[in-house]
Amino acid sequence: VQSECEPVVSVLVQNKIDLLDQAAMSSNEVEDLARRLEMKLYRACVKDNILVDDIFAYIAEEFVREGHDGGLDAVPQIGSIGKPPEADPILTSGTSSTNNSSSTTPSTDSNSSNDAKPSSSDS
Repeated sequence: VQSECEPVVSVLVQNKIDLLDQAAMSSNEVEDLARRLEMKLYRACVKDNILVDDIFAYIAEEFVREGHDGGLDAVPQIGSIGKPPEADPILTSGTSSTNNSSSTTPSTDSNSSNDAKPSSSDS
């Protein structure tokens, strides 16, 4: 993976610690493998939720500590999720339309307004 991408944060996880007596590798073999691969070793049990959160927390912390952005500049910010595309500059970049606040085009469809509100019959 690292030959194709930037270095990635990785760990070695020995899962199903509730079944260690049936494991294909001994504890010593797993520890040796972790040392050879220079990876942090976790012994976990997903079924019983043992160390699962710790594994993901470690990976996330290392990712941030190493200064990776993971291509996050191409991902919309949380605040922009759910907004109309024209309100999100990331989603509208590269389009031919311009959002110039000084020029507005009246809409002929009363339902196409961004600020569509139920109309009242006050007339």
